[in-house]
Amino acid sequence: TRIFLDNFKIMHSATGPRMSEGFEGTMFPPKGWTALQISGSRKWERAVISDAIGTACARVNYGYAGHHNWLITPNMVPKVGDSLTFKVKTTGYYSGTKLYIRVSTSSKDTSSFGSSVKTLSTNSEIPTSWKQYSIDLSPYVGSTIFVAFQVVDNNGLNLLLDDIHGPIVL
Repeated sequence: TRIFLDNFKIMHSATGPRMSEGFEGTMFPPKGWTALQISGSRKWERAVISDAIGTACARVNYGYAGHHNWLITPNMVPKVGDSLTFKVKTTGYYSGTKLYIRVSTSSKDTSSFGSSVKTLSTNSEIPTSWKQYSIDLSPYVGSTIFVAFQVVDNNGLNLLLDDIHGPIVL
């Protein structure tokens, strides 16, 4: 007797490396990550700055006339109780910049990301010292997900991102 299978996938996600990214390596974006420059002259980059957590962080600078950029994680598999934590800051606050955190359960294509699960846009949300945020991933348990850090800038602020931790990375 023969058995034919089509589109068969075996996943074992009980153990594996968990998301832990501090942008310490020299390659940017890091392996598995995607940086997309949609518009403007600025893009996500690795920044070696004195007050990074460690020696480096991810940064997108403000730009005259604005910009639109995405930094997307590798695919992850959340389990019950998982969240994604990250830290953000700016070197000087000006209004006009928003950071949207979005989740996709299908691909890294920007059209596959749903509405923002968190939006940061004020000087208390993006301060001049590192501030940690957490995204509850319980709605995505059992799915493979991607998380996007989308910056839409209207000549606003430098945005720095660091110390990202989360579920198992496939």
